Amino acid sequence: LVIAAGAAAYYLYTKNETTGSGNEKQQALILGKWELISTTGGYDSLAKKYQYEFIQHGIALIRDSATATADSSIYVWSKAGELQFKENSADSTADTFVVLKLNTDSLQVRNKDSITYLFTRL
Repeated sequence: LVIAAGAAAYYLYTKNETTGSGNEKQQALILGKWELISTTGGYDSLAKKYQYEFIQHGIALIRDSATATADSSIYVWSKAGELQFKENSADSTADTFVVLKLNTDSLQVRNKDSITYLFTRL
């Protein structure tokens, strides 16, 4: 009986850990290095030379691959599941992106101007 109770508890614990909320899954999936590969709508030709690295605690590093310089930004997830970028944590305004697709190898987002950005994981 004790073994059965222990097995049931383990099953429930691992099931809850792997299912998690959608926002928790997004937060985990976005971590890592990404490269912009295409856009639809308007396009900033300079954007393609940047690499993006999402780190825990809401810090995003943006690297210029041509000059090897880096800048940082703050990212947060809205309650609606949108990805928001701010210059610093005190900013009241943010660039907001709707996440269209996020999995282990690709990220697709759309901004308020309906420009869609597709990234692949490096």
